[in-house]
Amino acid sequence: MSFFPEDKIGICYIIKMKLKPNGSNGSNDGELIVVYKIGVTHLSINERLAEIVMAFFNVYRYIPETSLVRFTKSSNYLTMEKNLHREYSEHKYSFDKSFVGYSEFFEFDDAACSLLVQKYTELLVV
Repeated sequence: MSFFPEDKIGICYIIKMKLKPNGSNGSNDGELIVVYKIGVTHLSINERLAEIVMAFFNVYRYIPETSLVRFTKSSNYLTMEKNLHREYSEHKYSFDKSFVGYSEFFEFDDAACSLLVQKYTELLVV
């Protein structure tokens, strides 16, 4: 069941977050973990980005470096998200604690991220 009506235009987005290792909320000991959130929203992209970051902060008590990779309003935003989640399911990232949107994160290297952006563009119908 979807929380989003299929007959409306929404935003499909990709957000990049750099996390401290092992969910640490202390000092940065070790290499950062780069993860990507693939999601949809009817909020403005800035509101959604703030919502995700604050939800993360409320659980892990730090604000990760976060950037927007892609976002587009589209009539097929739900299909885009579904196809990207399925395509990259083997890259799923699991957090040790839950927060709003935690189940839609994926871990990629730079080359795989480039392929993700290419696939996102191919699926795009404005």
